[in-house]
Amino acid sequence: MVSELQEAYDNVEPKLCAFLGPFDCWTAGVQETPSRAISDLRIFPNPAEHGTTFTFALPKSAAVCIEVYDVTGRLQRKLVDQSYGPGKHTLSWDGLDDHGRPATSGIYSVRFDADGLEQTGKLLVTR
Repeated sequence: MVSELQEAYDNVEPKLCAFLGPFDCWTAGVQETPSRAISDLRIFPNPAEHGTTFTFALPKSAAVCIEVYDVTGRLQRKLVDQSYGPGKHTLSWDGLDDHGRPATSGIYSVRFDADGLEQTGKLLVTR
């Protein structure tokens, strides 16, 4: 199953790259950007079967929006859109879309936005 998903990823990677923009560096599924609005950004487990956890740290208070998109660019779930104070934060995703349906196996893009400064990560869901 994992090899099939890897093959599928290899086939859609160009489309995913076009959707996400240029990749500077991926660490644990997270694209690092020059901005430090969000630091220590982690997605685990990754790959995930039934859900995953996001951890991040903010150097100062910020309006945070975290969204999960499928490989075609469709919004699957808006996880949070609120202000957070400085420090470390943890947020879980139950693997469901905005309509309560389980996410299908595949590659997802996670967009983290803090006060308009974005980082993106990739997440592999296996069912």
